[in-house]
Amino acid sequence: MILDVDDLHAAYGRIPILNGVSFRVSDGETVGILGHNGMGKTTLLKTLIGHLSATAGRIRFSGTDVSRWPSYRRARAGIGYVPQGRMIFPALTVYENLRMGFIARGDWSEENAVNDIRARFPRLDTLLDRAGGTLSGGEQQLLALARTLCGHPKLLLLDEPTEGIQPSIVDDIIEILDGLHRFDGLTIIVVEQSLDFISALSQRVLLIQKGTITRELSAEQLSAGALADELGETV
Repeated sequence: MILDVDDLHAAYGRIPILNGVSFRVSDGETVGILGHNGMGKTTLLKTLIGHLSATAGRIRFSGTDVSRWPSYRRARAGIGYVPQGRMIFPALTVYENLRMGFIARGDWSEENAVNDIRARFPRLDTLLDRAGGTLSGGEQQLLALARTLCGHPKLLLLDEPTEGIQPSIVDDIIEILDGLHRFDGLTIIVVEQSLDFISALSQRVLLIQKGTITRELSAEQLSAGALADELGETV
């Protein structure tokens, strides 16, 4: 069990958003999280990475309680986060953005990290000297993902990775993430509104409503079309 979330609560000021979220994720699993806007999906990821403090509950990562750790300690422990809106450094080159994501871990060097990214992201390999702000929206999303992967995370949190990007790059992202899951054993939690995307990657899907996980759909239910039947084409 790489992640164990128990009765998690979080709020913005006096406004509660998460109201007792509980779920577990096994090592090497890919889990999707679906829900309408304002139900707490992004808040959940921000609380898991530590950008928002939990008001109650517990987060255990690889057996350690990280509930009160700052975000940088969680990142160094192996939790990677790709936020909604990409949040790249527009004035820095692609190469410099990648370097900003590097986290030294064992024998994983900066050179290893960048070379690995160049092999996995051929679209970015030809753009290393370009400023991040000059890239298309899809290329910036690839860069945001690649920068996080430079930290060699054990658990990857993705918030709306396909929002506003062209289908060809969505296909690239699916291929990259599927490869990382199948061959590298990366654990992934993805918040997404595209049912096709989340069904292509996820082994199960958690439905969130008013800050609480209300239902879980298995891989068998996903393949049988239960997700589309219940939620329609998009959430």
